[in-house]
Amino acid sequence: MHGNLPWSPHRTTNLTRWMPMEQHVEQELTDVERLLADAIEHPGEPRPRARFTRALLKSTVLVPGQDESDGFAPLALSDADGNPMVAFFTSAAPMELALSHLGITEVRVAELPCEEFWTTSVAHNTGTTLNPMSALAKPYPVTEMSDLLRGVPEGTAVREMDAGETYHVSAPQEVPGEVLAALTEHLDSLDGVQQATLAWMRRPDGLQGYLLVVVTDLPQERVVAGMRQIVPLLAGQTIDVLVDPVGSTQDRAPGIKPFYPAEWSR
Repeated sequence: MHGNLPWSPHRTTNLTRWMPMEQHVEQELTDVERLLADAIEHPGEPRPRARFTRALLKSTVLVPGQDESDGFAPLALSDADGNPMVAFFTSAAPMELALSHLGITEVRVAELPCEEFWTTSVAHNTGTTLNPMSALAKPYPVTEMSDLLRGVPEGTAVREMDAGETYHVSAPQEVPGEVLAALTEHLDSLDGVQQATLAWMRRPDGLQGYLLVVVTDLPQERVVAGMRQIVPLLAGQTIDVLVDPVGSTQDRAPGIKPFYPAEWSR
């Protein structure tokens, strides 16, 4: 168990009784699992993934864990970097399989709407993993859950940000040198960018990532179009792009020095 994850105490109101793992569980796939299997069988096709995601968000999922003094502590596994990923399941069958592999014989199981579960996970910046240790396994990083909850297509790493969206901004702790070099090359190629600032953004839902604020009268679509070449340099992070017109009096990244053009960063 991953203790002391910041989980709301009221979750315990939706818990089942203690579930002995030797209890027989029907192995037939659920409707959601059939859609997941179809998406896995067609990895390059967006429609099966979209059908599965819509069904998953509308479904109730199982989250095993333990009651702690400060609330419900969900079971969490570690990803390759050692970060906790909260386990959740489409049905009892894959949950039984995973718990058997882990040697866990009794758990407390929360039955939650998937949308609510993901919203809580994103708010606490904690990734999740669906049906781990089974053929129907799929990890969900915080960025992907946030995107899918907001209706952003799966796999989107560069987003066009609405100027009316709210967010908290700060200076990035670290920016790889090749990222700034690639951004500078891209902005130079546009021939019309007055200023650009790279910040670190946190949305109200907990999503974090880079925020590029560009001051230009060029269309936002043109600024965003060349960003995909930069995504592989971001070490798995996402980047939101916000374009302000020349002459705008709003400071979207207060206190952070622009990196473009070069004289602004001196």
